[in-house]
Amino acid sequence: MFSWNKQTYKNKVVVITGASSGIGRSVALRVACVGAKIALIARRVDKLQETKKLCVKSGAEVVCYPCDLTVQSAVQIIFNKLEAQWGEIHLLVNNAGVSGGGEFGSEKSFTDFELLTSINYSATVHCTHCALPLLKKTGGTVFVNCSFWGLCPQPLLAAYSGSKFALRGFFDAFRHELKQHGVHVCVAYIAGIDTEMSSGNISSAKCANMFIRALLLRHSEVYVPQTNWSTYIFRTLCPQYTDRIAHEWMHDHLASET
Repeated sequence: MFSWNKQTYKNKVVVITGASSGIGRSVALRVACVGAKIALIARRVDKLQETKKLCVKSGAEVVCYPCDLTVQSAVQIIFNKLEAQWGEIHLLVNNAGVSGGGEFGSEKSFTDFELLTSINYSATVHCTHCALPLLKKTGGTVFVNCSFWGLCPQPLLAAYSGSKFALRGFFDAFRHELKQHGVHVCVAYIAGIDTEMSSGNISSAKCANMFIRALLLRHSEVYVPQTNWSTYIFRTLCPQYTDRIAHEWMHDHLASET
């Protein structure tokens, strides 16, 4: 486990979306144990309360906001309440997201595309926009849990990959605008994490530890697992080869379903 100064986030305000389970919950527990003030945001009230109870056991001050992040007026109300209560934000963890796959030409594909785009991209950007005035007060950090598929697109995940590519492009550009205000941006490119959304070999707790390490070191990017970086470089250097592998995988996958 990465060892870090427990004063780093003591009494600091940390806002986490998608905090009801998985990586969001694990990040919440990591900052709770060092005395952060935590705002948890997610749709599922029961799971959100479970996360809150776990954080409170560690001695953290915690507030919960059940919310559908695609409802912009509701999101703005939350950040208005946070401003009234704590007046500042030191860390915004944009963790909320949904997954989905299938051929884009299918009957429901565009409906799925709109859902993925609204949650994975638009809602994340809007949360960041609402938090900006409070982040600028502290020279805080915007953390974005993206996906490895935002670097290397996967066949049958066109809508999902597209939403993550949009996220990557926005924050890669936006970090330069925020730098003049002292606000830092860190984007995570993850794959193979064992959560409710996906199965994998890396626990959400280990993933959260890697996130915290990247934040403390003020990294602009973090790759989980770290081999994602070399895979991305390989695809950049040899796109025709990796495209052929991807096409063959898709052909075999579709054949297995018929």
